[in-house]
Amino acid sequence: MSLSERLIALRQAKGLTTNKLAKMAGIAQSTLRDIEIGQKQPTIPTLSQICDALGVTLSEFFSDTEQELTLELRRLVENAKQLDPDQIEALNQFIKTMTQSTASVVDEDGVDYGDTLAAHRTDNPTDDMEPEAWDSIQTFKKFVRKDQDSKRKSGK
Repeated sequence: MSLSERLIALRQAKGLTTNKLAKMAGIAQSTLRDIEIGQKQPTIPTLSQICDALGVTLSEFFSDTEQELTLELRRLVENAKQLDPDQIEALNQFIKTMTQSTASVVDEDGVDYGDTLAAHRTDNPTDDMEPEAWDSIQTFKKFVRKDQDSKRKSGK
């Protein structure tokens, strides 16, 4: 991936326009545009300003590992960077349960959510969870159920 392609991918992953990123980096929008279309090579200080605005280091900007991540995974990583260690552990446990097995789930109203992921554990990993983390999971579950209901009703 070229420097300009990498820059565009990172900018888009952050949901930024060229104009917004240029303002955040303290450079002219035309300069950023020229860099993105490959007409201009940035100086190290300019690229450093752009990276700071994107929230990445120069090393991360040139890293091959980050380039292999899809947009969805980059967003997940960006969100996870905001979590404390306990929240990261809870998220990891949640993700593990999503990959362990599937089972059809019907809620108390008789709504079948189809192949909902389930873990078959004997302990309760939420016992030591902070109330805010538990609330976040409950909010996420409601969002997923609402999204599934919308898709089911629209025939998707």
